[in-house]
Amino acid sequence: MSSNTSYRLSGIALLSGGILSVVYYVTQSFGSDTDIKTLTGSLFLVSSIIGFIGAVLVLLGLPGVYARQAKQAGVLGLLGFLGVSYVMLMQGVLIPFTSITIVPFMASSSNSAIQALATTPPPAMEPFFMVSVIGQTLGFFCWLLPHCAPGSFHAGLLGCFLLL
Repeated sequence: MSSNTSYRLSGIALLSGGILSVVYYVTQSFGSDTDIKTLTGSLFLVSSIIGFIGAVLVLLGLPGVYARQAKQAGVLGLLGFLGVSYVMLMQGVLIPFTSITIVPFMASSSNSAIQALATTPPPAMEPFFMVSVIGQTLGFFCWLLPHCAPGSFHAGLLGCFLLL
């Protein structure tokens, strides 16, 4: 397979994965994560499956796009690629996977303590989410602007932290 063909296939995987991820995030916004009927409902399950497939497609497409731009991106581009890949793996694959496999089992349990675990996020979710947002922001920033001047890079990092 030629490099142009693999680059196009990576682009198609990224595009379709991105569209599926947007559909996942939009459908997830219609429900509540603390309601047992929502957690066991078909919309929640289908949107989690869509999100999982979308994230896997994005993770399959990212290395092909990065490989084509690796020389121009340099070390900063590699750090951005790794940051975006990590966040997509954790938020895009792990969370929908647990929503498909573990959460419905816990929500359908007759034990009220197990149901409470299904409807309340773990205590480490907020710090994990903040670290993920920072990692994703810095990852995209590093990946998109690998050749910026050092002063503008530091100003951009400061701006990212101030926005949070």
